[in-house]
Amino acid sequence: MTLKKSIIYSTAINDVFAQASVNISVIKASDYTIEFANDYYLALFDKKADIIGKSLFEVSPEFIKQGLKGMIDQVIKTGTPYVNKKHSISINKNNILEKSYFNFNFMPIEESNGIIS
Repeated sequence: MTLKKSIIYSTAINDVFAQASVNISVIKASDYTIEFANDYYLALFDKKADIIGKSLFEVSPEFIKQGLKGMIDQVIKTGTPYVNKKHSISINKNNILEKSYFNFNFMPIEESNGIIS
């Protein structure tokens, strides 16, 4: 694949993820930095685009006590996806924790060098 085609493909994939009607985020394994969050994710978790580049647990510290960090760490350690259905998560919206239920997947992304990112 040429660089030009690769860039076009990458842009198209980004557009698909950005416009998907499911919440999608990409979290950097080494420091939990949010590298991507689509509009659906931002609306669902009552966040603004300025969370990009910040740690997931800085912008949503309530997730640590709810076990999400441990789930993500396990995916990073093993490279095995984590799938959960109807999991309750309390989301901080306007300083009020609201309990919601989600079906979610934490999927590892393996780089060409074999490192889970």
